[in-house]
Amino acid sequence: MNTKLIIILGSMLGTVILFTMRSPLAVNFCDNTGSFSCFSNTEFLHNILIFAPFILFFSILTYRMSGQVFTAWWRFAKYAIPTVLLLSTVINLELHHSPAGQMQGMFDAPALGLLYFIFTIGSIIQVVRAYRNS
Repeated sequence: MNTKLIIILGSMLGTVILFTMRSPLAVNFCDNTGSFSCFSNTEFLHNILIFAPFILFFSILTYRMSGQVFTAWWRFAKYAIPTVLLLSTVINLELHHSPAGQMQGMFDAPALGLLYFIFTIGSIIQVVRAYRNS
């Protein structure tokens, strides 16, 4: 398989898991007793996999374009994707929160939004630059 297809299939799988984790009772992932640990685990996975549709969008966008456009985007994305996933995991694990602090979670959503924004802008810049040069 080539790299383009692997990225598309992986991001599609991540997107499907994302929507499965959104409502775990609807797909019988959690039992009907409302187990808190099941819901907290699915929420954790859901919060990390919110990034999958971003990857899916840019991989589909560059799939039919010339190989130069995909290569330019992939040179950026192969470093940005693991970085964003690692940072979003750390943010969602709340490792940066102190045990005695209050209202520390109010910065988690803006931090994740900033990460996704930087990835989106960087991807757009790479795609446009490569498209202009090809």
